[in-house]
Amino acid sequence: MSTTNNHANTLGARGVTGICLAVCGALIIVWGTTVVPVSLTHPDFMSFVAAGLVFVAIGAYLVPSLPPLLQVAAVWLASAAVIGYMFVLPGAELMVQVIGCVPVLGLASWLTLRSLR
Repeated sequence: MSTTNNHANTLGARGVTGICLAVCGALIIVWGTTVVPVSLTHPDFMSFVAAGLVFVAIGAYLVPSLPPLLQVAAVWLASAAVIGYMFVLPGAELMVQVIGCVPVLGLASWLTLRSLR
């Protein structure tokens, strides 16, 4: 009888929540492809992609056993989608779009540094 507890391979509530959020994000993207035309220049489609990738990135950060590089990749992919969405929005001035990029890039940088420590 062993008295050591090996919990390295168990998946807790945080990990299950992260996986569920990532799956929901993927389903949002798939749903977007069925509702609106698939085009990176179409604001309606980009809203589905950006929202889905944000869910995937949040889910990636909640799974504790996921390598940090995958978490960082998910965050930067979501950031690129959000920035792309901002630049596809009709009627927004260029300066407003550039100003909107600052907090997105700041959050992505902060999460990157937090994850790679």
